[in-house]
Amino acid sequence: MYFGKNLVFFFETLLKCLSLLNASRKSQSKILLCGSSHAYSSFMPQMASGIHSVTFASQDLYAAEELLKFYHKVHKIEHFVIFLSVFSSGFQLQKSKEYSRIYALRFALRINTLSRTIVFILLQICYNIIKIIHKNLITRYRISRHMYYKKNSVQNPESRISRHIHYGKMRDSMVYLNNIINHCEAQKIRLSFVLSPASRSYREQCEKHITPFGYLDELSLFSTDIEIIDLFNTDRFDHGDWEDSDHLHVGGTTAAQVTREILERINRQIII
Repeated sequence: MYFGKNLVFFFETLLKCLSLLNASRKSQSKILLCGSSHAYSSFMPQMASGIHSVTFASQDLYAAEELLKFYHKVHKIEHFVIFLSVFSSGFQLQKSKEYSRIYALRFALRINTLSRTIVFILLQICYNIIKIIHKNLITRYRISRHMYYKKNSVQNPESRISRHIHYGKMRDSMVYLNNIINHCEAQKIRLSFVLSPASRSYREQCEKHITPFGYLDELSLFSTDIEIIDLFNTDRFDHGDWEDSDHLHVGGTTAAQVTREILERINRQIII
């Protein structure tokens, strides 16, 4: 069952990464924004002018570091914006049940130098074939995901964040965050951390077990001028704004407001 899911995860992530990489080919933007589903649900790239936005589900700090190095090599970026979560310090995508996403990213970065249009078409065909073969599996997965969100809604954050708390106590991915800071410092890249938003119930449950984003205190932030955009420690969001306890509704009015605030903080033009 996990093999079938990971085939889907692989092609979903691969096609999304290729699409985003292709879209950036002619762009002269010097800003890169990365993050996981928290970034995807909170930031609307269609509102932004001149930003490479590369977000996908379960993106970890290792993936963000790889994207930063790739984009800087190609575009010589001047500003890197990354969404951080409570559990970013310990989560490693390669060790999770969605491990195939990291291989999809690596593959996308490798074949990005080839004839990307042809490759994209061929991969899209492969993905469609896999969707047909695993139609029943995908359907069951979508149902289970819906039930997961329903079970772990804003009203019941305990089960939702139990694994987040587990990763939040770990420091397995801190080396990648330090690498990002060091790379930005060495290349004179402006660096901004966005602390991903979460519901009040999520925050309260989290604070019983860990210090949210306490891992940032362990970094040598004094050597680099890092801007922190805190969307976590706020009660501005209403109950109806949430898809679940730590994801805003994708494309909703609140996500538009969050996007506008981020763009104003990083001094970028808002186009809608």
